[in-house]
This record gives sequence, structure tokens and C-alpha cells, in this order.
Amino acid sequence: MQHCSLQLSVIICTHNPRPDYLRRTLDALKAQTFRKEQWELLLVDNASKEPFAAVWDLTWHPHARVIRENELGLTHARLRGIRESNCDLIVFVDDDNVLEPNYLEQGISIAKLHPWLGAFNGSTIGEFEHDPHDWVRFVLPNLAIREVKTVEWACQPGTRALGCAPCGAGMVIRRHVALAYLNKVKDDPLRISLDRSGRTLGAAGDSDMALCSCEMGLAVGLFPELSLKHLIPPSRLESDYLIRLAEGMSRSHAILRYIWDGELPKTPESVKPCRSERLLRAYQAFRLRLSATLAQQFRAEIQAASLRGEFQAAEMLAHLERRE
Repeated sequence: MQHCSLQLSVIICTHNPRPDYLRRTLDALKAQTFRKEQWELLLVDNASKEPFAAVWDLTWHPHARVIRENELGLTHARLRGIRESNCDLIVFVDDDNVLEPNYLEQGISIAKLHPWLGAFNGSTIGEFEHDPHDWVRFVLPNLAIREVKTVEWACQPGTRALGCAPCGAGMVIRRHVALAYLNKVKDDPLRISLDRSGRTLGAAGDSDMALCSCEMGLAVGLFPELSLKHLIPPSRLESDYLIRLAEGMSRSHAILRYIWDGELPKTPESVKPCRSERLLRAYQAFRLRLSATLAQQFRAEIQAASLRGEFQAAEMLAHLERRE
């Protein structure tokens, strides 16, 4: 391991980022109170159209590297970052995250005070270019928005600890936990499919990584001392995007429950109603189209998308079984 004096590896995985967002992400890292000589910065360029090495100047940081990962997909980028890291503690930062100035310092402090923690983070506050409509606010947690007011932690088997598990934005994780995750995922197409790849949406790879902590006898946790802003463009508040996101998240979380709990996803056959119920639902859907508000229609579309995601997960599992 190189740079043995370093205490922390910051890994940014990015694919065709918005330059103004990534600039704010880097500026926030530049402003950290934790001395730059004590942490490394790894910018993982995940198959972007314009290679970063010639575009982004990281000379302000003494231990910064741009790493090109040509295999498209957030999981591939994270695995590459883990392999390239040199420190016992890793912080994953998305290319639209703006860390509070003391984030890294607080992360080091929490890790030292609580050696029984494997992975943790804190509040993710949404910063919107345009205020979201009231009728989409119920799905904003799907954008990894969460305010943490009290310390919460858990060490439970399977997915039971998910309520206290960190999301990928700002996740602080011990490298030996991240390496255990890497060894599980690297040759597992099911696990690799948990996260987004290009325009394909999914969002459970970070949960899969965090849950490795509990399997190793370490806890996952949330701490109010840690806070970051999540920059959200108008395109991520459009109903079409939020519906696709709900579908992708439902698919990936159904697969996650299968991996960790052995729970099979729903199939069309398992939820198929009887004839009279189908007629009633058709009538209710007709009435809804006539009289429903935008909010009611959107909720119905989100519910339908979530069910489609479960069905897709079931089909993926069936396809893998046929191949085997």
C-alpha cells in the first residue's frame, strides 16, 4: 500500500457530468478542513465521452489522480475506485454532491470514536434549480434526500438494517468492508445489475455494499454531524424520470432482498386478480382517468412502475436460472 501516512481515500465516480456541478463538488473538497496531505482524491472517469485527464486540473491536491474505467456502470466505477484506493477509510462522493467543509474531518472522527462501525453517512439535503411540485415530494427520498436529526445505527442480518444504512452519496466505509463487497460483486452479474448504467436506472449497489458491514459483525449508521447538498437539475423532477427511477429502484431492491433475504420478487401470476376484481380495477382506472388530480394520477403511475420493477426482477432471476 502506497502513501501509508494517508488516512482517507475520497472516490468520485462520474459519467458525462455537468461541468458546473462537478466544479462545485471539487470546490467543496478543496475547502475541506481536513488537511489535503492526509487524504487522497480519486476521480474515476466512467467511460465519459470526453476523457477527464486533459480537462480537469487537480494540481491543487497533492494526492489526486484521474482514473479511466471503460466498463460502463456505477458498480464498475466503484469497484475500480476501491481497487485503486490506498487508505483504510473510503468516502464515496457523487459528482453532484457538495460536502460541508468539515465532512472529511467529521468522518475520520466518527470512524475513530466508533471502531464497531463499518459504513455510515448523514444528511443529504436537496438543492433544486427549480422547486419541485408538491405532488412529487413523496418520491423525493428516491433521490437520496434524507435529513438525519439523531444518531441511528444497526447491526442486523439481511436487509433488516437498511433503515440505518448509508446511501452512496457521502458514504464513509472501511476499506476492508469495501474489499469484501468487491470480492462478492466482481463476478456476479446479479449484483452488478443493482446500480445504474448509462440510462438504465437502479439504486441498490450502495445498500449491498453497506450491508456487508453487518455480515462482518460491524454496524451501519447515520450521524447528524455529517451533511452534504445533493444538486438536483430540473430533469430529475420530471414525472417521466421519477417514474423510471421508481421502476428501476423497485427492480434493484427486489433483487437485493433476494440476495440477502432469499425473498422472491412478485410475478404477474402471483398478483393476478380474479375476473371480478379485474373488472372492478378497470372501472376504477376509468374513473380515475376522468376525475383524478395530477397528484393522484402520478401516485398511481409510481405504484404501477414499482410493480413493473418487481416483475422485471423476477424475470431476471428466471433468466439466470435458465442459463444455469
